[in-house]
Amino acid sequence: MGRRKGFVGALALLCVFCVLAFVRPGDVFGDWLDSLKVAQTAVNDDAARAHLKAFVTACEAFKAAHDRYPKDEDELLNPEEGPGYISQNYDGQEIMGYEYSVQFKDEGYQLIAKPVKCKESGSKIFIIESGKETMELDCK
Repeated sequence: MGRRKGFVGALALLCVFCVLAFVRPGDVFGDWLDSLKVAQTAVNDDAARAHLKAFVTACEAFKAAHDRYPKDEDELLNPEEGPGYISQNYDGQEIMGYEYSVQFKDEGYQLIAKPVKCKESGSKIFIIESGKETMELDCK
């Protein structure tokens, strides 16, 4: 009989928790959801940094092989010889909470990664230009 009372008590406690979670989800899950959002934003920021690094590496490898920077993304995706330098387009694409903008010039390139929703999908605006360090600006 004692085991049954313990089970019924645990079941009653679970029911109370479920009712509270339904009626006041912010009170029950608020801190946990906030932590999850912060973690997801950090993951998206790190992914954007990695995409920028891959793009820069591709452009610099192309320059080393061809003695010039690429004219457009298509030259990086589908070079005349060998495998592609990148596996996807970036310009105008939304990838893991960031939107990318690419510009090519004779003397180099510029890649900008902006969060789709500032402070929700990312916390920084990243700008990289050929021959320069990556700039990280807080989004507002």
